[in-house]
Amino acid sequence: MCRAGCVRTAGGALERQELLRGVNRDYQNLRDDPECWEQYVAERQEWDRLA
Repeated sequence: MCRAGCVRTAGGALERQELLRGVNRDYQNLRDDPECWEQYVAERQEWDRLA
């Protein structure tokens, strides 16, 4: 693999890592707010009934 390919691969991995960190941070913020978490769980249960 050439240098440019390695840089692209590493850049893509970094982007995925940052995305997952952001999702994890947002999910934790949601869990830290009991009212929002309750609403989220209720909505998820509604969707599960439709599946």
